Amino acid sequence: MNLVSFLCQRVASSLNCLNNVTPSCTILSSFSTVALTGLRKKAILCPISISLHFHLQNFSTNLFFKKQVKLFFELKYVMIRAFCCQQLLHLRVMSTKRKIPYGLWKSPITITCSLVELRIDSSESGKEDIYTEKIECDFCYCVILKFARIVYWNERRANERGRCVVCSRIFGGKIVEWTPRDYSVRTTAHDYGGGSFFVYAGCLYFSNYADQRLYKQSAPNQAPIPLTPSGKSYRYADGCFAHNSIYCVREDTAENPAKDAIVRIDLTSQAQTIIAEGADFYCSPKVSPDGKAIVWMQWNFPNMPWDVTELWMADLNAEGNIQTGTDRKIVFSETVNYMQPRFCENGELYFISDESEWWNLYKYSDIGTHKNLVLMEKEIGGPHWQFADDAYSFDCTGSGDIALIIDQVQPKHYQLVDQLACLFELHIVNRKSELCYKQDTGYHVHSHVAYGRDRCIYCIATSATKFQAIIRWNVLRGETEVIYRVHEELDQEIVSLPHPITFPVLAEDAKDEDAVAHGYFYNPQNPKFEGICNCLPPLLVLAHGGPTARASTGLDLRIQYYTSRGFAVLNVDYRGSTGYGTKYRNSLKSKLGVYDVDDCCAGAVHLVNEGKVDSQRLCVSGRSAGGFIVLAALTFQDVFNAGCCHYGISDLVALQESSCKFELKYFDQLIAPYPEGKEIYQRRSPINYIDDIDKPVAFFHGDEDPIVPVNQIKEMYKLLGAKGVDTSLTVFKGEGHGYRINENIRRAIDEEFNFFCQALRIREEKLSLQETIEMDTSPV
Repeated sequence: MNLVSFLCQRVASSLNCLNNVTPSCTILSSFSTVALTGLRKKAILCPISISLHFHLQNFSTNLFFKKQVKLFFELKYVMIRAFCCQQLLHLRVMSTKRKIPYGLWKSPITITCSLVELRIDSSESGKEDIYTEKIECDFCYCVILKFARIVYWNERRANERGRCVVCSRIFGGKIVEWTPRDYSVRTTAHDYGGGSFFVYAGCLYFSNYADQRLYKQSAPNQAPIPLTPSGKSYRYADGCFAHNSIYCVREDTAENPAKDAIVRIDLTSQAQTIIAEGADFYCSPKVSPDGKAIVWMQWNFPNMPWDVTELWMADLNAEGNIQTGTDRKIVFSETVNYMQPRFCENGELYFISDESEWWNLYKYSDIGTHKNLVLMEKEIGGPHWQFADDAYSFDCTGSGDIALIIDQVQPKHYQLVDQLACLFELHIVNRKSELCYKQDTGYHVHSHVAYGRDRCIYCIATSATKFQAIIRWNVLRGETEVIYRVHEELDQEIVSLPHPITFPVLAEDAKDEDAVAHGYFYNPQNPKFEGICNCLPPLLVLAHGGPTARASTGLDLRIQYYTSRGFAVLNVDYRGSTGYGTKYRNSLKSKLGVYDVDDCCAGAVHLVNEGKVDSQRLCVSGRSAGGFIVLAALTFQDVFNAGCCHYGISDLVALQESSCKFELKYFDQLIAPYPEGKEIYQRRSPINYIDDIDKPVAFFHGDEDPIVPVNQIKEMYKLLGAKGVDTSLTVFKGEGHGYRINENIRRAIDEEFNFFCQALRIREEKLSLQETIEMDTSPV
C-alpha cells in the first residue's frame, strides 16, 4: 500500500467520528492542500494524534517505511493541527450565530470607489533605447517618469463627487497623483466615454471633463497645457502618439446628430488634420510601429460596434498625413463583427472577430485568409461600450507572447453547482507556437490589459472575494504584485460566492426545447447570523444594463450588501448577454422587452422550484436597460412582489425621439425599425399599461441623465401614485446616467434596501408615498 494513501486514510478514519464524514478522495485532497502550506508549528495533542501515532508505529516495522514515516511525521502534525483549528472555529461560529429573520441581519458592508482605466507608457513599444534598466532616484519626476517603466491608472473617486484622477506608480516606489484638483480626467465622447488618457515618453495626455479639451501634462507637479481650442463642441477619445502628433477620435456635437472623425493633432502647431470621416462612428486608431500606416475601426447605422463593423487602413507620409488614395477597407463582412485592431512590434496586424460565432483573436492577411490564433468556444474581450478597454496586448521584447483576457463560458446545466464562477481570466498565447496558457494571478476577473517591456503584465483585476486592484503579473516568475487596491480586503467569512446556474426559459419563448438562460446565484452569508428554521430567504434578482453586456463575478458590494443582510441574489445573464457566443448575444434581436424580461422571471421561478428562496418574497432591481426590465416584469408578468428601477426606461417611443447618437438606432435591431415599428414600441412600453401594475415600485434617477431623460420616470411615478400604487421617487441633482457621487451611491442602495424590506413585509412599517429631490451635488 502507498504510505501517503495509508497515512491519509488512517487520519480520515480517526477523524470520522468527529467530522461525521466517510474517508474520501475529497478529504485526502484537502489534507494534501493543508500539508503544502508550509506550516511548521507543533500539533495540538489530542486522542487523534495518539491514534495516528499508534498506526504509524505499527506500520513502520520495515526499515524502508521507517524512513518514510519520519518524513511524514510533520505532515501528521500539520493535518491534525489544521483539523483541530477548523473544528474549534466551526464550533465557535456555530455557538455565536444568532437566528434572525432573513433581511434583518446587521452588516458592515457599504460602498466604495472604483477604477476606470489603466495604461502603460506607449512609447515603450517602439523606443527601447530611451529606457534604462535601473533607476536609483525615487522622486526626480522629470527623469524617472520620463524613462522608467511605470503603470498609470484612472480612478473614479466617489468621495470627491465622482472626480476622475490619474495616478502612477513605479515598481517599488510610491503612488503619485497627477491630476490637479481643478481637473477630472474623463471624456464624454459617444456619451459613455473611455479612452480618456494615454501616456507617451513620460507625458500624460488627457481629456478634461469640464471643458472636454485635450491637455498635455509633462510631470505630476506641472500644470496641464491645453492642446485643443476652447469654446468648441469637440470631444476627444482613444488617442495614440506618432509623428509628434496625437491620432484620436473627435466627436463634433455642434451637429445633430454628432459627427465623428479621426484627426491628427500636431503638438507643435496644434493644427488638426482629418484622417478619416464619412462613417457614422470611429474608434481604435492605431499607427504602425514604423509610422507608415494607420488602422481603425468604423461602423454605420443601424449597427452597433458589436454588430457589423469594418476595419480600414491607410498609408502615412513622412509628416504623418494620409497619402492620397491609400485609405482602403481591409476587413469586412455583412454578418461579422471586427474590433480592436492592433499592430504588434514587427508590424503584423491583429484583430478580434466573431467569425467563428465567438470573439476570437485573428492575424490579418492581405489575401483575406485571416488566421484564428486559438480557435475556441470562449470569448476574448466584450462589447465596445467604451473606448480603449483593451482585451489583449503584445510583449514587444520579441518573445511572441500576447496577453489575452478570455471570458470563460459556463457549462449548460439546470441546477446549482458547487464550482466558483471565473470570468475574464488572464491567458498568454504565443503567436509563434500558438500555445495558450492560463495565468494564475490569484484573481479571476481582469480588464484593461497592458504588456510591459519588463515582461510583466499590468491590468485591473478583481475576484469574488477581492476588491478591484491594479496588479503586476510577473510572467517569468509567476508572481502577482498588488500595485494599488481600492480598499482593504473584506473578512472572507462575510463574502457570498457566486455560483453559475443555467435554467430553462419559459416554454412559450423557446424556439427549441433546449433553450436556456444563465445567471450567478449568491446565498445569504454572514458569520454572525443565520435564518430562522424552516424559513427561506427573500430573493433579489438583478438585471444588468446594456442590454448587450453581462453580469460580472468580481466582488460587487451591491450584491454583498444584500447577501450579508440575509437576501439571496440572482444576477441574470438573460438572452442577449455577452460571453456565451454570437448566437446567444443576437437572440434578443427584435425581442427586447420579451426574452430579457421572461428570463429574469424564469430564473426566479427556477430558484423557487429548487427550494432555494421564498416564493412570496421575490424582488427585482435593474439599472438603465435593466431598469426597463424591472418595469416590464412588473407590468407584463406576475412573478415579483416589488421592484426598483434605476435610471430605467418607461417609454420606448419617447426614448427614440430623444436618444443620444450612439444608441440612436440601437433599438432598430432589438425591437423594430423606427418609426415604421412604432406600434411595437408602444406595446412594449410599461408606461402605457399603468393599470396592470399593482406591485410596489421605487424609482431612482439623475436629473442630468443624457441617455434616459428623467421626465420619463417622473411621469410614470405620478401615474402610479394617482392610481394608489406604493411608490417612491428619488432624483439626484447633478447625476447623469449612473451615480458618481459618494453620498448618492450610498443613499441609492440604502433606500432601495429599505424599500424592499418594507414592500416584502420584512419590516412592519407601512410604505409611504414619497418624492425626494437631492440637494445640488454637481460633479466636478
